[in-house]
Formats: sequence, structure tokens, C-alpha cells
Amino acid sequence: MSENINLKDDFGVTKYVDEVTISRSPNEFVMDFKKIAPRFTRSINGGNNTTVIVEHFPLVMTPYFAKVLLKALEKQVSIFEDQVGEIKINGEKESKDNSSYIG
Repeated sequence: MSENINLKDDFGVTKYVDEVTISRSPNEFVMDFKKIAPRFTRSINGGNNTTVIVEHFPLVMTPYFAKVLLKALEKQVSIFEDQVGEIKINGEKESKDNSSYIG
């Protein structure tokens, strides 16, 4: 008996993100990770064009798993800071709808 397994092309691809918005409801947490990358191109007439590419990578999880993830991140950040030094944070902006924007 043979089974066919189909994998998406981006399976196992590492994504770099530089921004995240976190929101919640009573049933789930949503983390919308974003990669924002400007692209500069020179047009035929010699001018410069700028295009901003934005990719979204939303993750949705239960409150339980969000807390498990928080604990794992706290542990790993603590180990990292013990070895390398404190991570400096520029700031976190709270929106009026209680979501958090970090970036």
C-alpha cells in the first residue's frame, strides 16, 4: 500500500519578520507577524521607484498554548541574556483596541 504525501513549496522555509501585532478574544490569541521590505528600482527614464513589500504570517492559538509559548520564550530569553547580555527594547505601542504592536 502506497500513500502520496504532498508538501507545500514553502514547507520548512524560515521566515524573517520585523514587526508583530498581537490581539486576542476570549477564545484565541492572534499574532500577525509581518515582514516589511522596501525595494528600490531604477526606471527606464532614470528615476527611482520604491515599492514596499509587506508579507503577513498570522498565527492563531488557544489561550492555553499562548501561555505555554510565553513561558518557553521567557525561559529562552533569560538564557540568552545570561550568555549575551540584556536585550534593549525600543518600545511597545498599545492601541485603543488593546492589541499590541511591536516593531
